[in-house]
Amino acid sequence: MRRAAIEAWKQHKTIEFAMKQASKLKEEIEKQKKQEKERQRQFQLKLVLEEYTLQKKEKEELQRLEKEKREEAEREEKKRIAAEGISKFQERDLNKLELKMLEKQVKEEEKLEKEKRLAKLREKVEVHVTRDPSRLYKPTKGWEERTKEIGPTGAEPLLHIPHRAIPTWRQGL
Repeated sequence: MRRAAIEAWKQHKTIEFAMKQASKLKEEIEKQKKQEKERQRQFQLKLVLEEYTLQKKEKEELQRLEKEKREEAEREEKKRIAAEGISKFQERDLNKLELKMLEKQVKEEEKLEKEKRLAKLREKVEVHVTRDPSRLYKPTKGWEERTKEIGPTGAEPLLHIPHRAIPTWRQGL
């Protein structure tokens, strides 16, 4: 009986050990499945992330290219406007210069005309002035006025100095 109990106990232990091994194996398989699943999920996540990053880079590149095109167009527009402005200013300056030249030419012509008129007048009128060196020693009209004697002004002493009338409100004071 003892032997049968020991045999039963051994058999029980063997079964128990086999069950433990089976559950361990099952747990190990489960663990590997979970790890595989996690790896698969991580891989999928990585793919999604890479795809998102790639799309973002493409979008940024597209935006950068559009911005460069826009800036280039703005620069070209500014160049065109500046060129138009410069040509307009040059044309205005040229017009002003032509106007100045015309005015100068007209003034010169007027001056020549005046000179011709004056020359004709000079030919018609001949001035004969005789030299009179004695006139240099004569006093001028201004000097004569300055040195002219002023007649008696009544330089007698003033006995009575006229005053203004005393107001009525002060007369009794």
